[in-house]
Amino acid sequence: MRGEALLTARGITRRYGSVQALEPTDLTVTRGERIALIGPNGAGKTTLLSILAGVGQPSDGVIEWSGGTVQPVGWVPQ
Repeated sequence: MRGEALLTARGITRRYGSVQALEPTDLTVTRGERIALIGPNGAGKTTLLSILAGVGQPSDGVIEWSGGTVQPVGWVPQ
């Protein structure tokens, strides 16, 4: 069903000590939608993707996947 939210992330942040690696981020991905993350080096793109893939943990925020638990996904760091 097109338009159904598959992923909803609200207020996702990541801190390493006093360093804020990811500013509060909201993201909704709906079925059939294609997205791209763009931004300068150090903007937090890889940090966000690793959190969404379940490799990293957010410092704050909520991630909801449609259908409950997400199956493990492949992750190849840069």
